[in-house]
Amino acid sequence: FDLTIGNPPWVQVDWDEIGLLSDVEPKIQVRDWSKRQVSKNRMQIIEENSLRAPYLADYEEAEGTQEFLNAKQNYPLLEGGKANTYKCFLPQGWMVGDESGVTSFLHPEGVYDNPKSGNFRRSLYLRLEDHFQFQNEKKLFPIANRAKFSVNIYRNRRKRSVRFSSIANLFTPQTVESCFAHDGSGQVPGIKDEEHDWNTEGHSQRVITVEDEELDLFAKLYDEEGTPTREARLPEVHSQQIVEVLRRFASHSESLGDLGDEYFCTKQWNETNAQEEGIIERDTQFIQNPSDWIISGPHFFVSNPLHQTPQKNCNTHRAYDQLDLIEIPSDYLPRTNYVRACSRNEYRRRIPTVPWYNESGNRELTTDHYRLCNREMISQSAVREFVPALIPPGPSHINTVLSTSFKRRERLLDYLSMGILVPVDFRVKSTGSNHANVSLTSQLPILPEDHRHRTKMHLRALLLNSLTTHYADLWEDSWQEAFTDDAWTKDDPRLPADTDFSDLTSRWDWDT
Repeated sequence: FDLTIGNPPWVQVDWDEIGLLSDVEPKIQVRDWSKRQVSKNRMQIIEENSLRAPYLADYEEAEGTQEFLNAKQNYPLLEGGKANTYKCFLPQGWMVGDESGVTSFLHPEGVYDNPKSGNFRRSLYLRLEDHFQFQNEKKLFPIANRAKFSVNIYRNRRKRSVRFSSIANLFTPQTVESCFAHDGSGQVPGIKDEEHDWNTEGHSQRVITVEDEELDLFAKLYDEEGTPTREARLPEVHSQQIVEVLRRFASHSESLGDLGDEYFCTKQWNETNAQEEGIIERDTQFIQNPSDWIISGPHFFVSNPLHQTPQKNCNTHRAYDQLDLIEIPSDYLPRTNYVRACSRNEYRRRIPTVPWYNESGNRELTTDHYRLCNREMISQSAVREFVPALIPPGPSHINTVLSTSFKRRERLLDYLSMGILVPVDFRVKSTGSNHANVSLTSQLPILPEDHRHRTKMHLRALLLNSLTTHYADLWEDSWQEAFTDDAWTKDDPRLPADTDFSDLTSRWDWDT
């Protein structure tokens, strides 16, 4: 064929056991059973409803389809990535098309942002002519408003070198034509206009020409070290100016991953598995000891470890009350949604240990350390993408939170001082990712030890996070006399009348 076009089905083939069982036992969905409850009652539901034959048939169909779509001999280019039916259409389109012909498909962004699809991108980039990424805010399709997809134009014959055009953050097809027709004058429009509506204006500098040089930049910023240029993931780049900003990030001297074994990341308790294994259980209550606090994402915000506390009946992520930091007592601890469900000794035995040894030759628990926590799940529409805060020794957390422990506390403050900055948040936003996971955080910049503003940045990070007596020893251990020489950088009626920090002392108190 000279031309192949289409919108192939976007279907992730999964075994939906809960959906099948809830058809005959509705209370699974109505009462929102956990996986543990479903597992416990599975055989009883199957036997009472004579469901054995259809249950096995449904399982066999899902497993058989997965095996076929994931088979290397069927789709060799897709090896390593998770099967989705739309991905299978791409190599089929190139195969049935004439060598001089064109294939154009509308499909999700998974082939561009999945770290395991590098093998496929090596072939895809050498065929790609145009990549136009849309957000569904104008409801072009009956799917979620924030859903993203792209129109992709491919040459069936592989080119000798990579060169394609990319436009991100589109809301209507007309904007594509406007971008290519624009004369380059005026300021590049943002994602929203001055009326806070989704911007559909075009501008020539919205068109990004991607070649090997750009892919090499993206690989350095967004992928594991050593990722080949043509396996790089493709970020959402709004304009040509942003490419230049990314070049500056790439030139930064040190990232978290450069610390090697001097830091350690963990997601700790898997919210589902830890309940099934009897490690934690859901029971919202106030606690008296930091070691009984199990942190969830809404508990904290940017450099504020005490952002919210769960309501007594906390059944959604919105059922939280914002804390007034002026009113809380100096030893305040919020409610926790989860509590320990096993003995304290068994609980401690399950907590991960850091990979280095202390002075006694032992490995300490991650909970023995001050840690930087960030929300693992992030939203591209949120005020902030990267949400880091400092948590004291004692608390655990569920897997919607990623915690990072450090061998040296100075390096913890170096990472925190950078992580709270708006430019670093932009760096995270530019990935287009929904997960601030280990792969992403390892690429984030860390403050160099010889930076001229290191002391001032440490001081501000400590002041913002050291909200209670649980941070007193960190404040004392991190104290420098140079702190008293600093001052606020602007006049603001909400700040103390005397704008310097000369009254600070090495002892933490409420005035700190």
